[in-house]
Amino acid sequence: MQLKSKPSKSAPLTTSEEKILENSTVTSRQKTLKFALFLMKWLVFGSLTGILAILALITLAVMITPVSNCANTAKSSEAKQYLGSINKGQQAFFAENSRFSNQIEPLGIGIKTQTNSYQYSVRTTKNAAFSYAQPLPEAKGISGYIGAVFLISPPSKTNHSDLGTTQSIICRVPPNERQLVPEPILKNGIPTCVEPSVNINK
Repeated sequence: MQLKSKPSKSAPLTTSEEKILENSTVTSRQKTLKFALFLMKWLVFGSLTGILAILALITLAVMITPVSNCANTAKSSEAKQYLGSINKGQQAFFAENSRFSNQIEPLGIGIKTQTNSYQYSVRTTKNAAFSYAQPLPEAKGISGYIGAVFLISPPSKTNHSDLGTTQSIICRVPPNERQLVPEPILKNGIPTCVEPSVNINK
């Protein structure tokens, strides 16, 4: 008759073996904790970097817009100043010659017919002189302008001191309006802009 052998019990761990097992468990936990801290640091760093990048982009956009607007305002100021000078030049020219000049140079105002932003030109009739500040194709987002001088009352044929009466106007054309905009008209004796252009003095 064969006897069943009793299962052998595992030998108890010695003190040194217990320490080794405990140390390995602690070491494993420390590694996990270190890795978790490492991930947290990078997540925080990445989040902060992303936030700073977004803030930098927003700040840049806010700064660029006023600079762009200031540049366009300066260009528009040039056009208004030039057309104002042309209008005054036409009024003086008419007072001396009883007619308007169909060129800018004879007005003696010393302005260029083209700048970095605008092309300037004039057109005359018997009773009016029109001046144009047309934005160049590469000049984006700036307004065009049309100036006009109208003969309100002609010079007196009998009274040589009566040189006639003229009135002027400058109209602003919407930015990027490339179609032909109607010239100002004389309405009830008053120079008037025609839509979509508007009087810059209103």
